[in-house]
Amino acid sequence: MRAGRKAMKKKISLALKCIIGVGLILAVVSFTCRLKYPAVALEMPNPAEQLGAREAKEEFNVVVFSDIANNYKTMDTELKAVNATNADFAICNGDLVKYDSSEIRFSYVQRKLMRIIKMPLFIVPGNHDGHPDVGYQRYRAFFGRERYHWSYSDTLFVAVNTGKEDFDESEQHFLRKTLEQERAKYRRCVLVMHCPPVDLRPNNKTHCLENKKEIEVLECLVKEHRIDMIVTSHVHCYLEGRFAGVPIFHTQSGGQHVRDKANPNIGYVLMSFKKDGDIQLKRVDVTSIRGRGVTYVGLVMSENFLVIASVCLSAICFALFLLLKIPLWKNVTNTPGCDRLAEEDFLLDISGNAD
Repeated sequence: MRAGRKAMKKKISLALKCIIGVGLILAVVSFTCRLKYPAVALEMPNPAEQLGAREAKEEFNVVVFSDIANNYKTMDTELKAVNATNADFAICNGDLVKYDSSEIRFSYVQRKLMRIIKMPLFIVPGNHDGHPDVGYQRYRAFFGRERYHWSYSDTLFVAVNTGKEDFDESEQHFLRKTLEQERAKYRRCVLVMHCPPVDLRPNNKTHCLENKKEIEVLECLVKEHRIDMIVTSHVHCYLEGRFAGVPIFHTQSGGQHVRDKANPNIGYVLMSFKKDGDIQLKRVDVTSIRGRGVTYVGLVMSENFLVIASVCLSAICFALFLLLKIPLWKNVTNTPGCDRLAEEDFLLDISGNAD
């Protein structure tokens, strides 16, 4: 009996050591993430001002990437590859974070972009960048406007928010007004949106705008104002096609689930704007490795920091009880006329010995 009890105490002691060790490691990881990525937005450089300070080129390159959310394992690899293109500017076309993300995850992505991408960076919202309660409030705080336009050389770029998988009246009004006022000033016009008007996959049409009337409005605007190309994402599969007689393409995933069975790589698209007005596309693969990794665990833990800290503190306190050999329980026996504590007290210690 005594030998069995001793063995049980040793097992309990070992289990407690493991729990305390893991708790301390997770506490350190979450606390580190909390310090590195506080839930406070930094002021990002204005990409339009950065471009305006440069001399425009007749021929230029634009790198487009998107859907980097949840790729904590190789996000640095993707962003460094994008930056290494030395393009004239970059477009991140949505899904920077996963749906319902906290400020800490927005902070993580924002700081990664600012640290790695050294060229002017234009950001467009995706469906995952919104929140069921606060909409695109967090997106605006960390990344700026949801819809806007800019220009470079002889080309107008217009970005709209189709992140809610629609092209509602506010987006229609903005696009129509912008094209009426700005389109005639430029030789070419590129429309940028996360959710495409059509899903170019032959056997799957689920990742695109659903409202037919909204699609028809967009089609009319594209034709009326002579849009030259439409840049989209959301499908996680690189494809080229046409919409309203205009070239359109989906970017491949930059870290989220890849839906291209023939090519598992994440990457980016390089757009080359030629002197004769042509726009050439080149898909570039970066890596097939993606995933969450330890950083994801740290971010999740830091989002619930108070809960984790409470658990860790409880574990540490429990460990101190054991180390100091404070009695955890005592056997109680009855003696004639009164109750008294048994002479034998059962104690647990870290080494697993019984006193």
